[in-house]
Amino acid sequence: MTAFPPIWITAAASLGYYHSSLPAVIALAAAVNSLYSFLWDVIMDWGLLSFSRDCRWSTRQRLLLPWPSYVFAVLINLVLRFSWAMNRLPWFKELDMTVVILTIELGEICRRAMWNIFRIEWEILVQQDRAREKEKPPVSLPAGINRSSASLLSLSSGSNSSI
Repeated sequence: MTAFPPIWITAAASLGYYHSSLPAVIALAAAVNSLYSFLWDVIMDWGLLSFSRDCRWSTRQRLLLPWPSYVFAVLINLVLRFSWAMNRLPWFKELDMTVVILTIELGEICRRAMWNIFRIEWEILVQQDRAREKEKPPVSLPAGINRSSASLLSLSSGSNSSI
């Protein structure tokens, strides 16, 4: 959803709606989109960070690759998510724009390939955790309560959702 505002504002500008602050608004909307996409990659797609309800964060415990590769991937992802800003920086205006665009496009191809590797790795870890959860033995009941009386207790308390 964060990708739509920059697109809409740019489309409006191309249709003739212009205001002096419009370039800054477009840049701000694109920056918010890039930051949101970067955080979504790191937190949701790659599972490298997690947040608890008490606002504490932690890193993923299981890593299949050496940790410097994750640091490198996060930094490259951040830089390439904001690569659209290169044409706004004055020192890039001196370069041939075809070379700059080609470099950005090749970088984006590499970023997407890297994203796929880390996304598949995270999905493998999630699937392994789900399989382990299914293999856990059932919860043991307190002494004196057997399975049939426990199911009767759950039925009488109304916890069974099928009734």
